[in-house]
Amino acid sequence: MNRRAGALALFCLVAFVVAVPATATGTGAGIGGEVLRLEQELVATEEPGEIEVVLRFDVPESVIELRTTVPDDATVTATDGFESAGGEYEWNGETRTPTLTYAVPTDRAFEEGGLVFVDTGEWALVERPRTSVRWRWVGSERVVLERTTTAELGAVGTDSAFLGDHTVDVRETGHETVALVVPSAASPTESRDAIHASIGDATERLRVGGRSDRVFVVVAPSIDGWGVRGLQFGASDVWVREDSRLDDPDNVWVHEYVHTRQTYEADREVRWFREGSATYYAALLTYERGDVEFEAFRDRLASGERSPHADDVLADPTTWTRGPDYHKGALVAADLDRRIRLASGGERDLQDVLRAMNEHEGIVTQSAFLAMVEEAGGPGVREVAWTHTETRDGPVMWDERTHHEAFDLTAPRMEYRLTDDPVAYRVSGPYRERPLASDEELVLVPGERLETTATVENAGDAPGEYATTVAADGTNRAIEGRLEPGEHAEIGIDRTFEEPGTYTLSAGDASVDVRVVEPAEPTVTGVEPSSSTAAPGEVVTLVLTVENDAAVPGRADLELLDAEGVRGNRSVRLDAGETRTVEFATRFETAGEHELRVGDRSTMVTVEPALVSTQSGFGVPVALAAFAAVLFSEAPRRPRGRR
Repeated sequence: MNRRAGALALFCLVAFVVAVPATATGTGAGIGGEVLRLEQELVATEEPGEIEVVLRFDVPESVIELRTTVPDDATVTATDGFESAGGEYEWNGETRTPTLTYAVPTDRAFEEGGLVFVDTGEWALVERPRTSVRWRWVGSERVVLERTTTAELGAVGTDSAFLGDHTVDVRETGHETVALVVPSAASPTESRDAIHASIGDATERLRVGGRSDRVFVVVAPSIDGWGVRGLQFGASDVWVREDSRLDDPDNVWVHEYVHTRQTYEADREVRWFREGSATYYAALLTYERGDVEFEAFRDRLASGERSPHADDVLADPTTWTRGPDYHKGALVAADLDRRIRLASGGERDLQDVLRAMNEHEGIVTQSAFLAMVEEAGGPGVREVAWTHTETRDGPVMWDERTHHEAFDLTAPRMEYRLTDDPVAYRVSGPYRERPLASDEELVLVPGERLETTATVENAGDAPGEYATTVAADGTNRAIEGRLEPGEHAEIGIDRTFEEPGTYTLSAGDASVDVRVVEPAEPTVTGVEPSSSTAAPGEVVTLVLTVENDAAVPGRADLELLDAEGVRGNRSVRLDAGETRTVEFATRFETAGEHELRVGDRSTMVTVEPALVSTQSGFGVPVALAAFAAVLFSEAPRRPRGRR
């Protein structure tokens, strides 16, 4: 079961209002601006079916206006620094740490009946409440929102949370972190090790992109009112009932995990594929792990042949009765997988279609889906896909021998990797020319170029071709080659970033996010003249010490000022943590005290009056004339009459 929460991100210029809904845990801007902090704490109450939410803000001095909202069904119980204002709560501008507390109902029902979120009083499995924030600020430095969600006693995912006594078992797979939340009120049928092994196998074997940094999985205690056996919510949150088994072709643990890897948007004609492919891969991966026999795998998929599912048209949801996407949809997905494998000699399968859907820009339409099937399996498989989705005709489940003829083909399997070690990334540009250090983030500033290397390895048992797109948000490059089993190749990736934002570098199904932020603003920490006194017209060198103590490179535009205005300009770029000296050369023609300023630093230079000679003999005008005569007499003479 999948429900994907939408997310909205709006940005603004200085002094304009920004609206940001709270749709993720730990979102924040981090580097490159002042920070408006919001902590959303979830607190269980003694009243079943209701939790308390406390919003705590930390408002920087530059913010002059702040408004927030609460869910429509919430009841505000306390405020400190906020006042109700036309459906919103407006900050009074006085306290820099305002708070707002409200109670919100927790129980949510499935469309067909039964609960998907609940608070029993002893424990609660809840959707994380949505909070929108608008703010206005003054000054040249933007203000960004950093949001976290915590629980007084519980565990918090991206879009959901468990409140109550529990333990968390975190395991690292090759590509993702899986946090398994086991409530004290739950007695899972399967062991933690077995659950992690089953999900971990799926994380390794699904090469379709769409990975999350952290998958949040809750073992749901048994209650009478659950409407489903499991739910995937938001981007990477999952709950599964405690009595769910792994030795079942309807492996709910894997089914819900597969949903976390489906990042595409589909129109109504392709809606069936979400549950159909999740059901199919849950059965296939469980069978191939040896947790069920072929007969159980076959019988599960064969349900799509029978009434009432067989008479439904998958591309027309108005014909659906009793969830054909879980039955006929799963059989059609399986049949397409088998046919693609046979047509390509084992070099491609349905994962290639799902990966193409995840990489597709915009909504996946029926025509786009059929084109992806054709790309993987050819026009014959496309024709079958059209027939099985746009008519009542459907496939017939095959026997074990037929299955092995398609699925046991020796085939290449290309695996792509992008390292998460910062040292493997080199940054070049006007600020720095070096690899990142092991403790640095992948954070750049505009104008910098990032270079790294991806690895593609043939992990299959036959030689084959690889063809992938190296992408950097709009900058795509096709890469092709051939590898023997066990052989690997390196693929160079580089990108110059011109604007702030979050970008994704990818090769195959491997990707890494890069943040680009505005440069930091270094500070002048010292101003020292080469001499505190000078004669009129004498050059004075001013030595500035400029420091950048930020975690990203910075740029300082320096102006040398005195009482009459600007005496010089200099722009300097510094690496993160770098200190540099900059020199200004200047001179004064008039005697007196002269103050020189750069930023908030200043120094004084005293220009002393020139000495005038009063001795007899040559006066000053005569001396100058004599000096000019000397210069003139030293000029070489040109012989006449010669060439």
